[in-house]
Amino acid sequence: MIPKKKTIKKLSKKENPKVPVIMYHSVGHPNKNWIWSFLTCPVDVFEKQIKSLFKKGFNTIGLQELYNYMKYGESLPPKPIVLTFDDGYLDNWVYAYPILKKYGFKGTIYVNPEFVDPIIEYRPNLEDVWLGKVSKNALIDKGFLSWEEMRKMEEDGIMDVQSHALTHTLYFNSDKIIDFRHPGDKYIWIDWNEYPEKKYNYINENSPKKYGMPVYSYGEALVVRRYFPDQELEQTLNNYVKMNGEEDFFNRPNWKEELFKLVDEYKKTHDRFDRFESKEEYEERVKNELMLSKKIVEKEFKKQVKFLCWPDGACNETTLRLSSEVGYISSTFTSKDRGGKNVFGENPVRIKRMSVPIISNKDYSKIIYLRGFPFLLFIYNFMEIKKYCFLIKSLKFLRNLIYQIKR
Repeated sequence: MIPKKKTIKKLSKKENPKVPVIMYHSVGHPNKNWIWSFLTCPVDVFEKQIKSLFKKGFNTIGLQELYNYMKYGESLPPKPIVLTFDDGYLDNWVYAYPILKKYGFKGTIYVNPEFVDPIIEYRPNLEDVWLGKVSKNALIDKGFLSWEEMRKMEEDGIMDVQSHALTHTLYFNSDKIIDFRHPGDKYIWIDWNEYPEKKYNYINENSPKKYGMPVYSYGEALVVRRYFPDQELEQTLNNYVKMNGEEDFFNRPNWKEELFKLVDEYKKTHDRFDRFESKEEYEERVKNELMLSKKIVEKEFKKQVKFLCWPDGACNETTLRLSSEVGYISSTFTSKDRGGKNVFGENPVRIKRMSVPIISNKDYSKIIYLRGFPFLLFIYNFMEIKKYCFLIKSLKFLRNLIYQIKR
């Protein structure tokens, strides 16, 4: 059943609402085999959250509307809220888009061009299920969005596509070895860097791994000066693992100590051919990444791209300066950063976001996405609605208690 359309009146100039900006990622069915499955808000929970916002009279606005309000004091509808979706997952098309459309809501997708699926045809979504075109079991929701799917969502006025930078990856930033590639490891981003043309399909397909390859300390690509390791050392270790059973090598109880010993022997007998990125190289790389992502999205959608979401929230004074130089007018704070309240008079060059409210243990192996009134309470907390303060404090106490129990 399609909800009844709301009549929206603009707020008076005297009102100065604190505008919550919610950060979603994936919306669908959590996949236990995916290392970031905690990013998936279950689709039934998502619809209940959207339904709660609809019933309580919230109205979704876009980033440009939020920017104009914060900078110029332009009027907004009552209870304004912004919904954002990071990374460009396919399930944003399959589930989030039809549900937002059903309730007359809209959102923003922050996309990384390197992850966009090259497929041309639209894949079936929940709307097709409602129309009886396909069964729910026929829906494929693992993977990333295509340009065509994103264009359709924009044309319908449901999703606005903005930049999430180009690569959304990690780089080595030190010559300190912390681990080695091995079966079942979590270093999928190393495969992204070596096979960027396969990034859009990494959820469904594993790239060949160089077992034994050193894993050095690392950080977010946009904020670290990249370390380029000795390729001959990498090949030496990879060959050693191949000659000693490939994957079976890692059944040895002390395989890691064995590889560290081999590294020490190599360093005693070989010159090292490694280097660090210079400051100039770092700035040029970051500037090019931010500029290229912007240009690609602008070309695909024939519009100006003004808003940037930092991958994993990672930014620094240099990246903020460079983002402004290439033409972004605003970027995001992370949910953990101390930011403002998105009100008129605050500088909209940075927009504060909040994560979807959850209860979880420290490693996110167990997670509950909140819905209904508990979900709304966290939004009311951001909005600083006084009558809910006691309940919000109680809920936070309960959440912290659950953390302690689950440790």
